Amino acid sequence: MGEALEAWLENHASREDAHSHQGLQTAKLVTTFSAAIAATFVATSLAEGPAPTCWDKGAVFAMGLSVLGVLVIVVHTRKAPNMTSILRDAARDEWSEDRIIKELRGAVELAAEHNKTQTDRVHWIMLAQVVASLAASILAIVSVHLSYSQ
Repeated sequence: MGEALEAWLENHASREDAHSHQGLQTAKLVTTFSAAIAATFVATSLAEGPAPTCWDKGAVFAMGLSVLGVLVIVVHTRKAPNMTSILRDAARDEWSEDRIIKELRGAVELAAEHNKTQTDRVHWIMLAQVVASLAASILAIVSVHLSYSQ
């Protein structure tokens, strides 16, 4: 493989890793804030009504789904290549420098591919969580509106 192609592949893996890191951090922010806004509406709904209605119960259920989505995303971690294991094996088995570099590149590329797949999953979980937060907010608003209109 040519040096230019190897350099491009290495830079591509680095860009993919940065993109997956940015995607995960963005998902954490979006889900946390959307859950907080929805929680405000749901808490107001529960505090305003004389007794919880089916709208309140629906809002609480949707809020539970929203919180579950936040927890899944917040505890999600990215895979990092195990460089120490590769370097330990290289020292033990006296690998050549070319083999060490090849193994390290392979580990970085594998981690980048894994993280890209995980980032795509996190993106869909984030969308589902935002929809759950939106549903909780709408149900809570309807509940408050109905409690004042009766």
